Amino acid sequence: MFIHQEKDILNFIDEEGEDHKVSQLLTKYNIKISNSLIYSLHDDYSALLNYIDELYFDEKDIPSDIVEELLNNLNFKSFIIYALEKKMNSIINDNATIIFKEISTIIDILSFGKKFSIFNSYNSYNLDNLSSLFKEYEKRLKILYEANRDDFEITFKHYTILIEVINELCSINSLDILRKKSIKPLVEIITETISMSKFNIELDSEKINILNNILGKLLFFYSHVPYIDTANKDSSYLIEEFHFNFEKICYGYDLSKNTGFGLNVDEKPFYKIFLNSTTTLLLTLLYKLKYNYSSEDFSNIEELNQIITLYKNEIKHKKNHNVETLEDLKKDLLENYIYIYDENVKEKDHLFIVDEFLNNENFKSVHLSILHTTILFSTQIQEEKLISVLEKFSLSQKYNNDYHEFLKLSICDVIITKFIAQRKITLKDELIDKIINYIHKNRTASHQMSTYAKLYLTISLYYSFSDNYNCIEKSKLYYFYYVSVNGYELLDNEYSKINRTILINHGNQHINELNLENVLISDAKCLEVGENALNKYFVQEEMNKKNRINQKLSNIVTQIFTDKNLDNELLNKEIENFISNEIFFGLTFVSVDGLCKQQCTLVDIGYERISITLFDEYKLRIAYSKVFKQVFERLYIDNSDYIKQNIINLIICYLRSNLVYNDSVTGLRNHEKFKTDILKRDDKEFILVQLYYEDLFRLNKTYGYEKINHYFREYIKIVEKITPLYRFNGPKIGFIVENSKNYKALIEEIKNIEMLVMDEVINPRLTIAITWGNKNNILEKVTLCLNFAEDSKEGYYEFK
Repeated sequence: MFIHQEKDILNFIDEEGEDHKVSQLLTKYNIKISNSLIYSLHDDYSALLNYIDELYFDEKDIPSDIVEELLNNLNFKSFIIYALEKKMNSIINDNATIIFKEISTIIDILSFGKKFSIFNSYNSYNLDNLSSLFKEYEKRLKILYEANRDDFEITFKHYTILIEVINELCSINSLDILRKKSIKPLVEIITETISMSKFNIELDSEKINILNNILGKLLFFYSHVPYIDTANKDSSYLIEEFHFNFEKICYGYDLSKNTGFGLNVDEKPFYKIFLNSTTTLLLTLLYKLKYNYSSEDFSNIEELNQIITLYKNEIKHKKNHNVETLEDLKKDLLENYIYIYDENVKEKDHLFIVDEFLNNENFKSVHLSILHTTILFSTQIQEEKLISVLEKFSLSQKYNNDYHEFLKLSICDVIITKFIAQRKITLKDELIDKIINYIHKNRTASHQMSTYAKLYLTISLYYSFSDNYNCIEKSKLYYFYYVSVNGYELLDNEYSKINRTILINHGNQHINELNLENVLISDAKCLEVGENALNKYFVQEEMNKKNRINQKLSNIVTQIFTDKNLDNELLNKEIENFISNEIFFGLTFVSVDGLCKQQCTLVDIGYERISITLFDEYKLRIAYSKVFKQVFERLYIDNSDYIKQNIINLIICYLRSNLVYNDSVTGLRNHEKFKTDILKRDDKEFILVQLYYEDLFRLNKTYGYEKINHYFREYIKIVEKITPLYRFNGPKIGFIVENSKNYKALIEEIKNIEMLVMDEVINPRLTIAITWGNKNNILEKVTLCLNFAEDSKEGYYEFK
């Protein structure tokens, strides 16, 4: 949360409001500007910043002259503050934000044009490199404090944004069982850099307050996060640990409050975070006491009364706390979530939150964390409402924002776990199937795969309590899915209790099938029998999987010969589904160069990418989250030869069966395919752009058909990156544009293409015909339009 006060830093702006150095860079690197209605210097800066972001994303070096602007152009650096503040505000609040990429982008922009490579993967960070980045800031701030105070002021803001984005990363990681382990070392790095900056630089009171506010936030944001185990602890020791963490939360909040929350005038958002941390911590304590100890164990412990007293003193939004017993405390705590959701709501029953989610269409995904904790800790929500929440989520669209998607999946997990805890195997199979279908639909190459997999494990546990044969088989299958994706590490550690219960349940089922009477079987023996039964199931399921793969392959071949609507894009989708879901359990994103025209790459970071050359221009591209590198490599080693040979066979089969619709020289869709495609359209008007390549006949005579065919194919590849094409007769290509699209921008981009043919640089001369029409008249109109274009002096004609 930032307040940015702009200064009149005019060193780099001329009288007309233009930054010449940035303008020169835009020209030099051919950087496109998305112009506003009225020219603004922000347009130039935004274009340059996007270009820097693209270079980092493509893992390319930042040119030295751009680095110079990142380091020394004060106006550009001020704009960066403005731009990154907007990004920061969207990380948690915007459900369309790709969080991991956005956080990485902010860190990259703040890295002085260097590559610090902080993210090893979605779950793993290079902490040494992060420390090095902060040390770089500490060094530069110390130098700038003496040399250039304006630059110092701006760089200090960059420094605090960097700290805040790491703080935001900690917030996002706080709910995940794996990533929450990263919070402690990240907090230690932030604490260290703040201490060093305060020690080495003579900061004024305003900046000291800003840094002290951050230190306070680290305490009241995250002191409720560390997992406190109950193993080998009496209740008194457990309560003491929670009391200590509660005091840290209160101390941190007071520290931030005394700084004016780092010059933020609105205290309420910080109070709500403090309230949420306090509420979650104390509800967790009550939960652990209830399910791990008898009430006699802790009923007379004075430290519990001290916690209640501290709570009454610190929680200010309520005038009176009617809290005398632990049950009173729980009720009071749950009511806090209503205030966190909306302080204007007078409703006191915490069930209001669930009703809001189910009935209010304007319920924002940013509030899912409140819904999550309410469902987790409440024991009063009706089963019908819990089922309704599951139904609503199972039919919803995936959130691009991983934090919101994680919360959605976690809520589903919590609800199913509640049914398990009561041994109520009453959820309808149709509902569970919807949840499984949601996972299969949305898991592809997701960084959240481990969270999707956790749902497999929970559903496996759920079904393992059933006596029904089909349910038991489903339990085995979903356990197999979990292990295939996540392996055994978490099963042996964080999920060991779940794993043990599943194995014992399956052991009991197997033993019961033997109809043994009056024989007592120990849990250890049930565990052994269950493990053996599931190992045998795994062997059989691997065989079943191979059979399914071969059947799927056969189905695609059949589709190639029988489906008249099958085109390059649909075949690419079939191949992606085949490889990703059938072979890699959804771990991979797959596309085929030569088939794929749309959505052929992942717009996110943290992925490994491999390319497999098939034949000619066809390449198989596979991307997978680095988190699952070991799992991917195991599956890839076992299946790589099979994948390559069968995809080659599929494409050859498709090409031979589809000659009537493909141009033999370029591989483009031909005129027959164009006629077929437009007949599938509705009656709405669209635009057809035809390009007549005037130089092609001359080039054929000069260099020969073989060389020019190769050149023409290369030219087509470049144009196809701009828009999908059709090949018409002779040197004519074309593309369809919807009425709402900017066809002129596409044409300009194509006209600017230059190619080297032997030693001759060719900027192709194009006759351009643009025709408006619908499926009923476009074929007649396009012939006339092209004739008019050829007859015109400009070689250009628009026919509406």
